[in-house]
Amino acid sequence: MKTRVNTILPYMLTEVYDARFDTQSGPAVMTVETISRPYPEGDDEVIQVRLVPGDPNTVKVIPTTELNQVKLRTRPRKGIWVHYAEVSGFGSFPSDMLRYDSCQLHPDSDDCFDYDEAFAEYRVKRNLPAKKRIIVCQVSTQAKPRWTPARWASFTWKINHLKTFKLSD
Repeated sequence: MKTRVNTILPYMLTEVYDARFDTQSGPAVMTVETISRPYPEGDDEVIQVRLVPGDPNTVKVIPTTELNQVKLRTRPRKGIWVHYAEVSGFGSFPSDMLRYDSCQLHPDSDDCFDYDEAFAEYRVKRNLPAKKRIIVCQVSTQAKPRWTPARWASFTWKINHLKTFKLSD
């Protein structure tokens, strides 16, 4: 579906498909925040987004065709919270948990994984520095995070809530 770029404004929230973590249960999506109006780049229309809403260190330029127009929305008046958690475990990363907990991998954690083509899955790097953490983010209209520790544990992974940041009033 062609995105109607004239309806996209700065500070809207939308979903972008994250092909790295597609699962049998469905495609993985990330909630992103637009921070510009669409503008031309070559033959395409592109837009600047924050991969984690409210986090200035996660700015990326993406084609507007990657935006899910159906989910495009302005920030609710009640407020939006971004919840951060650290996950840890061994073996393959439980990518379905991103969909299940409605969260996304923080861009700073991308380099924590190697892709295993034989098993078509992401595995934690063997020589990961001790200080390197795998962080996930959850964008919500609720002040309390909705993590599911028991489900993470069923994959032999743990999730530990770090902080909550209120994005808007």
